[in-house]
Amino acid sequence: MISDFVGHFHDIRGDAFSNDDSLNHDPAIAYPAGQALARWLRKEKDSPGLIYPSVRSSGGICLVAFHPSLVQNLRPGGTWRLEWQGSAKPDISKL
Repeated sequence: MISDFVGHFHDIRGDAFSNDDSLNHDPAIAYPAGQALARWLRKEKDSPGLIYPSVRSSGGICLVAFHPSLVQNLRPGGTWRLEWQGSAKPDISKL
């Protein structure tokens, strides 16, 4: 799925946030810190959402919208076929 997001989102990418606990690679540290940050942003800053670097995909970017109405123009994206031929790894093709 592809969508558009409406709003000015808080951005914690970059060097200023590199030591922030919410970006820690250990989920036991990052998850509670991220939840606390999200609560604070929603309550104290009336934030629409947050942009942060992906832990799973190097160089990737994640966005969280705190309100569903900020996700607009939802539409189908690419379609992929995954086929297993008896091995653990599927054949992947874009349709």
